[in-house]
Amino acid sequence: MKKKCKFPIYLGLSLLLLTGCGREETLVLTDSLTETVTEETEETCSTSLEETLTGTILVYVCGAVEHPGVYELTDGDRVVDALSQAGGALSDAHLDSLNLAQKLTDGAKIQVFTTAEVEQGPMTDSGMDGKININTATAEELTKLSGIGDSKAQAIVSYREEHGSFTAIEDIKKVQGIGEGLFSRIEESITV
Repeated sequence: MKKKCKFPIYLGLSLLLLTGCGREETLVLTDSLTETVTEETEETCSTSLEETLTGTILVYVCGAVEHPGVYELTDGDRVVDALSQAGGALSDAHLDSLNLAQKLTDGAKIQVFTTAEVEQGPMTDSGMDGKININTATAEELTKLSGIGDSKAQAIVSYREEHGSFTAIEDIKKVQGIGEGLFSRIEESITV
């Protein structure tokens, strides 16, 4: 008789375990299952941390803004978001020289010129080395490069607006009409 009484108890416990009721008790009682769950939790936490770290970018905002400096933004943010982080543009800022909707990339520099600076003549973000930044230069500035006329300069600007900033100078070859030959003529004169 004892064997018949144990069978319904085993059957009941088995059903509870299979349906998940008592799963927590099983994890507490079984060391190997507890270790497995702990390892999975640590992997999940490190993955979430990596995703958080890779989702941020640093951008340098300078010129006619309230608080120039380096700002941490989220990957996918736009120039307008960077200006907001810098406290906004000053009253004499010439915002038409920027594409406020352009997506930002890590390490980008956003130079906000004043209206007076723009009126003095073409402004280039060429830096100390005299190179033209293909991520920030206007179409007019790009035509100063050997072999880049109005149509190719406009193609570069259009490509930037559609695909975002170039991450390396070699990326300019992705623009239609700029091949290896033209790139070799301008590569010493450009920067990102």
